[in-house]
Amino acid sequence: MSVLLLALLQAFFSVPGVDSPELAAWGPHPVGVRTLDLVNPAQPDVLAFNKETNQAPLLDRPLKVELWYPALLPAGAEARTVYESTLPGRNPRPFTIDGKALRDAAPLPNQRFPLVIVSHGYPGSRTFLSYLTENLASKGYVVAAIDHTDSVFGNVKPFPSTLANRSNDQHFTIESLSASQPNIDPARVAIIGYSMGGYGALISAGALPTRTPPGAKLRNEPNPNLKAVVAIAPWGAQPPVNLWEPAALANIKVPALFLAGDHDDISGFEQGVRKAYHQAVNSPRCLLVYEGARHNIGGNPPPALPLDFATKESFDEPVWRKDRLNAINQHFVSAFLDLHLKGDESRRAYLDGKLKGFQRRWAVGVQQSCLTPAPVAHVPKQSDRPEPAPSPADELGFVSQFDGKTLAGWDGDPKYWRVEDGAIVGEVTPETLLKNNTFLIWRGGQPKDFELKLDYRITAGGNSGINYRSSLLPDRPYALRGYQCDIDGKQAYTGQNYEERGRLFLALRGQTTRVLGHRKPQIVATHADPKEHLLPGWNSVHIIARGNTLIHLINGQLMSMVIDDDLVGRATQGLIGVQVHVGPPMKVEYRNLRLKQ
Repeated sequence: MSVLLLALLQAFFSVPGVDSPELAAWGPHPVGVRTLDLVNPAQPDVLAFNKETNQAPLLDRPLKVELWYPALLPAGAEARTVYESTLPGRNPRPFTIDGKALRDAAPLPNQRFPLVIVSHGYPGSRTFLSYLTENLASKGYVVAAIDHTDSVFGNVKPFPSTLANRSNDQHFTIESLSASQPNIDPARVAIIGYSMGGYGALISAGALPTRTPPGAKLRNEPNPNLKAVVAIAPWGAQPPVNLWEPAALANIKVPALFLAGDHDDISGFEQGVRKAYHQAVNSPRCLLVYEGARHNIGGNPPPALPLDFATKESFDEPVWRKDRLNAINQHFVSAFLDLHLKGDESRRAYLDGKLKGFQRRWAVGVQQSCLTPAPVAHVPKQSDRPEPAPSPADELGFVSQFDGKTLAGWDGDPKYWRVEDGAIVGEVTPETLLKNNTFLIWRGGQPKDFELKLDYRITAGGNSGINYRSSLLPDRPYALRGYQCDIDGKQAYTGQNYEERGRLFLALRGQTTRVLGHRKPQIVATHADPKEHLLPGWNSVHIIARGNTLIHLINGQLMSMVIDDDLVGRATQGLIGVQVHVGPPMKVEYRNLRLKQ
């Protein structure tokens, strides 16, 4: 291939460069494109909602759709087109995007392909993700990108219209195209949504929000042919918006691919996209994280025009090259859709977190992981035994050690400990910074063999822990020495076994160790770092101390295990306490403390 031709190909956003991961490559099919005008009849106009009648008038809702598809090109024809769009901002002006597709080309005959709906942000346009739409069409997909009325560059109306219509637009486009386009396989459908498009995609997959604009009517069930969703920086889970309860996100049953920048300042990361990813517990789901990226990870690069900063920042990222982001998106989205819409099991290896397919030395700045739905416990029934008791067997024998109202039975410095909203709260403020770690100590005994269960929540910069089999320090009030299930807001150490004021690190997260006197703990076994199972909000801890074996579990996942064979250094019983740590201001909360002895 000549240098001139290579340069020409790379002029198209949909054709990635030489440093792109394997599956980003342009596919085997020439691409055709055409523009469709759809009308969704009798839709509520929430912007004209009448408070007196408590109703929104019904209007026909026009939707312009760009459709890309595998095509049959006439002899000698070149797959080229130009898309017209409008710059965002207060002074919109037109610009063009070069496309690698032939306008109104004939579809590839006698074949049907999966349908992929593409939904832009607020605002955006149907060509805003053309780097991805053309690329997918070349690989055997029919791709339909919607101009969401009231949310298009140069023609933006108030936000409630987007909240009310985004998912409904996606549903309608699926149904309309499935019925009218003979080259579509209507049984294989996916939605790709960026920002507000991602908000709509999660709703379309079954996650109904807690609130909608007055007059809005969302569909209660996903399309039965929806097989997968891709949510790129989806908006809505972040505080203070918090549009989804965990139970709503748990309604997502189809495979989902979440993409996020860990510095996303629009949709949020830890409390936004990553939270939604974790709470979609019934979806076989994957998360792709761009380190150092903000929100603009989904769209095309900026046009080659003189732009002011306000316009440029609508397209670009402060750290990442945009063509690099686009190529990585093409790679992972192709792997995900090939697996779940085409049943190509070879693509699973590209989604296992090992970053298969990246060029040498180029797999940096990206984290990728997947979670499977939690298995449903099966309890066999036998006719010759009674039904199990109503309370779960794993709670039998546990006794609550906190009444939810007072610190009765607990002892600590009231400057740092209180009860609030049914939880024990430990807080350090700028006025109460610590010189030494301090504990709230349970005074109900000094358990030997026991199990302790509780929930915790901690601020991002917080540092805490749960001590057990511990002893008081004689020279400092409310200070403990002993085993600790470590907890920190950055989730760097959470779940490890750290001996406070003792032998220090006994087992890091992901380790099973054997402790032998003054020697460094011996690693008996390792397993994949279970950090992905730690949630940004409330987490459930289960500590098991039995003989010389100490087990830390969080959210049902093994974090660390210690076999303590140090006859001199180990403790076989002692106090239980929770900690606030020396350092910056922080807050930690504990609730549902139950002990089984």
